[in-house]
Amino acid sequence: IFINVVSRKQEIGVARAIGVPQNVIIASYFFQSCFYAMTGVGSALIVFFGFIEPYFRQNPIDFPFTNVYLAVDPTVITMQAALLFFAAGLAGYFPARMIIKQPILSLILGR
Repeated sequence: IFINVVSRKQEIGVARAIGVPQNVIIASYFFQSCFYAMTGVGSALIVFFGFIEPYFRQNPIDFPFTNVYLAVDPTVITMQAALLFFAAGLAGYFPARMIIKQPILSLILGR
């Protein structure tokens, strides 16, 4: 998201120049980062609970002293997903806020 915001400085400057509110620009990058996090978490959960966990449930790792199964704790996974959403939200908010604080003319000229 940071690279996306920095590479679109001129577009952000033009948007501000034509009157797009600052909070709308910041919210768009915030929601974009949350969408990326949601897509990543969703696809990871599908792969993990759809393929990896069932495979290891049927085929445990065979050690000489016992069989090892994959332990899945839904509360830990939920907490990690929530932390990822929080970090993604910060990753979308702060770079956009940093760029928005710059003067419009310097954004448009790419300084």
